[in-house]
Amino acid sequence: MGKFEFRQFSADDSRSAMKIGTDGVLLGAWAPLGAAPRSILDVGAGCGLVSLILAQRTDGPDAPGILGIEIDPGAEADATDNFGLSPWSARLGARLGDFCSDTFAPALPHPMAIVSNPPFFDEPLRSPDGRRALARHGEGLTVETLIRRADTLLTHPDDTLTFIAPAGRDSEIEYLLFRSRFYPRERCTVLPSPGREPVRTLWNAVRHPARCRETILCVRGRDGRLSREYEHLTRPYYLDKTFR
Repeated sequence: MGKFEFRQFSADDSRSAMKIGTDGVLLGAWAPLGAAPRSILDVGAGCGLVSLILAQRTDGPDAPGILGIEIDPGAEADATDNFGLSPWSARLGARLGDFCSDTFAPALPHPMAIVSNPPFFDEPLRSPDGRRALARHGEGLTVETLIRRADTLLTHPDDTLTFIAPAGRDSEIEYLLFRSRFYPRERCTVLPSPGREPVRTLWNAVRHPARCRETILCVRGRDGRLSREYEHLTRPYYLDKTFR
């Protein structure tokens, strides 16, 4: 799709199989970071959008290092360039690799936050573009694999796991989290507009029992305009013209 201008950074997704969309902006803007993490791992980083939003959010003297892991060479190249041109280039990095591999073990300090916008499309027809098919259909990285691998990497009591997934899989995901000894701490149900069926769920899970705070976010109001809640969440990143 090309180059997108945000308030404090730009993001070019020209070489990425999956393009910039609302899911990534929502995840980056919403992700609860809890006790300030010393490192953030962005799994399936794409062109680096989520990492860039998190870098803006955590800017300061004790800012964490952020590593984006990506299996698509084109996306990893986009992320590397986008990070290098950002104000936070010194603490942003992109790595080409397979998070699903049992040999993937990044040397990152704890507390660590894993954040991911994993592929979760289930259409029966596969894209003829192999890279896009891999990115869209989760033939490597799936929500189940994300949780299973996060279980082996998040070993500190203050580590967290945050991701976005289809709303229709809530019960299954709850089971997967509990099976891997994760406890939902925050869950946000995303609706296109009031009265419509949910389309996404934002999840934040921790390694100790916690009472789950549940919220609802409508992207648009009944009048079809972006909702006040969505604007409040994303305005620090989107340019003002987005809301006109």
